[in-house]
Amino acid sequence: MGQLILEFSNQDDLMMLLSFAKRLNARIVSVKQEEKTSGKKAVEDRLELLQQAAQDPLFLADVAEVMDDFAHADQDVL
Repeated sequence: MGQLILEFSNQDDLMMLLSFAKRLNARIVSVKQEEKTSGKKAVEDRLELLQQAAQDPLFLADVAEVMDDFAHADQDVL
C-alpha cells in the first residue's frame, strides 16, 4: 500500500484524486488545497503540469495499464 499527499485547486479535483487513491488502495497522508490563482495563470500552470506528466515514466506506465484494462471493454458488452 502506497502513501499519497493530495494537492487540489477545486472540489472536482479533490473528488477525482480521492477516487484514484481508493482505486490504488493508497493511504492518504495529507490533503492540501492550492492557493487560488488568476484565470490565465491557472491555465498556464495546468498546461505545465500536463507537459510534465506526459514525460513522467510512472504516470505513463499507469496510463498504459489503464488502457490495457479497457482494451477489450467494447467486446465484453455483447
